[in-house]
Amino acid sequence: SLSGGSAPRNQISPKLSELKTGIHLLIRANEDGAEIFPDSSALQLAPYGNYYQSLGTDESLRRTYELLACFKKDMHKVETYLTVAKCRLSPEANCTL
Repeated sequence: SLSGGSAPRNQISPKLSELKTGIHLLIRANEDGAEIFPDSSALQLAPYGNYYQSLGTDESLRRTYELLACFKKDMHKVETYLTVAKCRLSPEANCTL
């Protein structure tokens, strides 16, 4: 629900900032070839836990890029939704959508 006090409004920007930081961390780790998750977390990642093991290096990089591209599109949708929600909650936001 979009109705509420100022608490939900004040939480939007910090959450977006945290999400952006996490995405940058994942991208940087992927570029460096670092292992983000320990082997013990493979079960938690199902059904994608063993997804990259069967792919070659080039194919794995391509799939990673495709997943990040999809994630970027989804994040754009989330940002649009949050912008609309912010405008609806705050009449003084002067939003022109």
